[in-house]
Amino acid sequence: MINKESIMSISKKGCYYFQHFIQITKNQLSKIYLDKKHLIIKLIIIAVVCFIVSLASFLMRDSILNANRESWDLIPGFLAIKITENPGISFGNLGDKSPSLVFFVQSIPIVIGGVALVFSWNYLYDIGLSMLFFGGLCNVIDRSLPDVYTNLTDLSQSNAVVDYFQFSFIKNSAIFNFPDTFIICGVILICLQIIISWIKDFSKTSKSEENKKPVKQEVLDENKNKKIVYKTIDKNKIRR
Repeated sequence: MINKESIMSISKKGCYYFQHFIQITKNQLSKIYLDKKHLIIKLIIIAVVCFIVSLASFLMRDSILNANRESWDLIPGFLAIKITENPGISFGNLGDKSPSLVFFVQSIPIVIGGVALVFSWNYLYDIGLSMLFFGGLCNVIDRSLPDVYTNLTDLSQSNAVVDYFQFSFIKNSAIFNFPDTFIICGVILICLQIIISWIKDFSKTSKSEENKKPVKQEVLDENKNKKIVYKTIDKNKIRR
């Protein structure tokens, strides 16, 4: 049975962890946004990625729909164009689910990417998270755009994203669009930076453990008939 003292103890621990989280958050934000040089570079990265992702996504979408053809080979034997409407999320997933669920799932990478982008200190993370954020945002905008400039009569479904890329060398390959490509590239960059960070941390840990290993130093002891006595010392103490 939970008594009053247990509740007080739990609440104190909760307050402590919450205050600790707030302090870490303040330190991280101060580290990012008080460094003017880093902040300027970060904003430039976000602006450039936003421009490239948005321009490339919608120019590609418009040019393919204006062709007024449902399918053709873009790169023979590798990549084909097959225009279709996708009521689901990337690669046709959740196509048979309700629009509200699709919007909710589609908004997850946007929210995660946006929040993580605010706290990101690494430039590679900034690029990957920006691609994830703006790629997802382009899909949400695409879902709300009417296809008034195309003569394809089968593109009439509401709450759907236009997909058009399909790999020719894969049988029954999923159909995707340019924003999906940017999202995947963003995830790859994020995973790449995580692997690089793991390697760096492992290297630092290995060096630290190596420095903690004792070494033998020959010391002349006059009180023992000038015999050589061995004693262990720490490398870090030698450096000091």
